[in-house]
Amino acid sequence: MLEAEDVGSYPVAPYGVKADQTIPKMKFQYGKRSLVWADDIEYYVASLRHERWSLEPIVGGIGGSVSDVGGEGIVQLITMLTEHESFFIQGITQHIPRISCYYTEPRIALAYIARDDAKHLDGLLSCVRGRDLGRISASSQFSLKNILELTDVSEFLFIAGLMGKATVATVARHLAGRLNTNTLGALLTHIAEDEERHASFAAAHLRHRIKMGDMNIDTLENLVERFELYLIVSSGMDEASQGEFTALLGREGVREMLLSIDKSRKALLLEAGLSVTDVERLMGRAGFEKSGFC
Repeated sequence: MLEAEDVGSYPVAPYGVKADQTIPKMKFQYGKRSLVWADDIEYYVASLRHERWSLEPIVGGIGGSVSDVGGEGIVQLITMLTEHESFFIQGITQHIPRISCYYTEPRIALAYIARDDAKHLDGLLSCVRGRDLGRISASSQFSLKNILELTDVSEFLFIAGLMGKATVATVARHLAGRLNTNTLGALLTHIAEDEERHASFAAAHLRHRIKMGDMNIDTLENLVERFELYLIVSSGMDEASQGEFTALLGREGVREMLLSIDKSRKALLLEAGLSVTDVERLMGRAGFEKSGFC
């Protein structure tokens, strides 16, 4: 039976297999458990395994018409969400093959998250079938590209998985509140619930890294400073979408949404094991209240 003597060099197979001595092995970037694990990982695998909703009734409810979805402003906001769901799929699937096959649980958890994100993207695109999508901004694309160039899975999960997914979940909930009688509103509610679950997994991973002493507040603060643009554009506050959010939600509605994003991020950082002092320090850089948007 194959043992974990060198899981950075391991076959394309899960732990516990019996194998010939002559089988070839892969070279994995993440061959150390603490780099990829999460607290309560068995719970998260079981939670992510369970699909809580089906896309079929939603797509069927749209039928051949998109008149239900709304005007061009709504299409622009859908465009913003499709951009970020595409980004999540790209980033997560880049990191899965870097994790040793010996560590099946984090590979499975991330694969389930990518599955959910693919369902989100499919649903959003179904809502605008027959129409052109809206704009994507240079600032948003630059910020996403920079994050996709990260080679550390924990850095990706902190910025995109925790901070980013918490943001998209909050945005989806606020949009759903205005579209609650709409097919799109139902879809956005499901997306928000899934993204909150994904962000909680990212928090559990970060908590494990902090407990192992591999990450600290200085590292996280540097990441927030480095990817500050992403933390803004993921909320829709870029040149392509900000006006449409204001038109739909009103200035006070946008303010409430941004403050809710701050609250969600803070809650997840506390869930990740940071102290109240460290969370306030981090949110001093990442928060909207002092940014001029609120």
